[in-house]
Amino acid sequence: MSSPTITLSETSFVYDGKEKKPTVTVKDGNTTIPTSEYTVSYSNNVNVGTATVTITDKDGGNYIVSGTASFEIEEAAINVFAPAAVSGLVYNGNDQGLITPGYTSVGRMLYSLDNYNYHTYLPAMKHAMTYTVYYKVVDDTETTNLTAPASLTVTISKAPLTISVGEYTMAEGDQVPEFKLQYDGFKSYDTGAVLTTKPTITCKATSESAPGRYEITVSGAEAQDYDISYLSGWLTIELAQGIRGIVTDGQPFDVYTTQGRKVCSSVTSLKGLPKGVYIINGKKIIK
Repeated sequence: MSSPTITLSETSFVYDGKEKKPTVTVKDGNTTIPTSEYTVSYSNNVNVGTATVTITDKDGGNYIVSGTASFEIEEAAINVFAPAAVSGLVYNGNDQGLITPGYTSVGRMLYSLDNYNYHTYLPAMKHAMTYTVYYKVVDDTETTNLTAPASLTVTISKAPLTISVGEYTMAEGDQVPEFKLQYDGFKSYDTGAVLTTKPTITCKATSESAPGRYEITVSGAEAQDYDISYLSGWLTIELAQGIRGIVTDGQPFDVYTTQGRKVCSSVTSLKGLPKGVYIINGKKIIK
């Protein structure tokens, strides 16, 4: 008998990630053929689609039995509540959760940052940038996808950082002081070492500059995790000690050493002279 009647106990299943094996009944007309006369094998009986049951005759039996039957595995009705991006994240020096959890009525939800390595735990990251978070639903064994991967983007914004240099004072003719950077806004244990590009300090004043107020500017710094702003500083160059009371309205004067030797004639400042004590208009002046 090459064309027996093959009947399956069920012809439709709902996918759950497990093998489906409906009970098989084989008949020759109205006669049920004993299961000892044949073997039953199943193929494609796990994933969604059409599965096949194959009946194969056993040697030495009373019947010659062979044939196939099929049944359907349908998609499971899955209620998926997608995860949501956490809004308002700003770099704080620590790992921060990127999403709120999603939920599924079947299987379990997994998460990934590369669409390759998936985990049950929620992803958390530290540095300021935009991340893509992938998620999908798998069966309880985590071996079969129940939904295709989906994704959402989450941004950790840069934290504000202000760089300044402060206020400085020097006497006319002195060396320009060393300007020191000041930072306001570093998170956790961050220091100036996190700057990928160091700031540049600029001031037009030199040891030859005239008395006055000179701006000190800072610029050019870069950092992955910080949005950088700057506060200018100021350098005030003052007249050398004692000169202010002698020099008025730009009137020139002669400069003598304490030994009476003239070192400058008709000048309006002590610029260029080494530090020391000088006689101007009969008075001792310290530079």
